[in-house]
Amino acid sequence: MTTATGEGFTGHYRKPDPFQAIWSDPEGRDSGLYVHERFLVRPDDTPVAPHHLLVISREERPLEVLDFNEYVAAWALARVVYAHMTNVLGPKRKVALLVWGNQIETAHIHLVPRNNPEDATVWRPMELTDEQRAAQLAETRELLAFPPEVKAEADRVVNAALSGMQGVQLPPVLPRSVNPQ
Repeated sequence: MTTATGEGFTGHYRKPDPFQAIWSDPEGRDSGLYVHERFLVRPDDTPVAPHHLLVISREERPLEVLDFNEYVAAWALARVVYAHMTNVLGPKRKVALLVWGNQIETAHIHLVPRNNPEDATVWRPMELTDEQRAAQLAETRELLAFPPEVKAEADRVVNAALSGMQGVQLPPVLPRSVNPQ
């Protein structure tokens, strides 16, 4: 019997981890819409929909093994980003929150604007030329730039989550069985 944790199998993540490369590059880190010492919010370089954003942890470990405070902080930040996106993009735009942890080990949350219910079943990068991709990323950065009040709210919820629950640990993720057939 083989066991696995979460979506990915240890050793089966893409290496080098592209999110760790962003964190280690000051230019990549500064390209974020919001930067905290533990989290980064930025447009996805390979968006599946226009204005697709990511909440990225600094830690190179999956979401399911973050400590309780980091886990809560990631989701609290995603909620602030979600509110900002729906405010800017309009209430008729659905923003899907997704955890898709089968390729990249660094914990991250996708926030993907959707217009139609059938859009939610599609999970592949938009087919864009390099020029179109650059224009899409620039438009997303401009449209969804965090005003000071959104940055302040993000700081507040992240810092509260990171400091407010000292010593609380999430229960361990139970391994799931994989039938070798």
